[in-house]
Amino acid sequence: MRESQPAAGTKRRHRRQRLMGLETPFGQVLDLSDSGALLFRKGDEPPAVGSGLSLELADGAERVALRVRVVRVQALGLRRYEVGVAFLGLDDAQLQLIRLIAAHAAADFSPRAYLAA
Repeated sequence: MRESQPAAGTKRRHRRQRLMGLETPFGQVLDLSDSGALLFRKGDEPPAVGSGLSLELADGAERVALRVRVVRVQALGLRRYEVGVAFLGLDDAQLQLIRLIAAHAAADFSPRAYLAA
């Protein structure tokens, strides 16, 4: 993942990288940055904004267990949600694993394309 800054005028701290094919038990990772992720989730109830969750990212032999806080939930249709999470208490080793996992995932994926699946 490149360590460039986000576009001028945004409130983001880190550049986001769009991903395809990175799944977690919680849902599909749509994009990833050094400070958080956007996930696509199907289910009856979305998590509450402000709630804490455990999330594991894995790609082949690389795995990283993370604590996250839900910062945004957007309904996309019947039982389909985008869930924005912020990483909590990352150490350097976790950050390097996040970057390595992101580098292996395909880029330039439209999050809305997954809705038809």
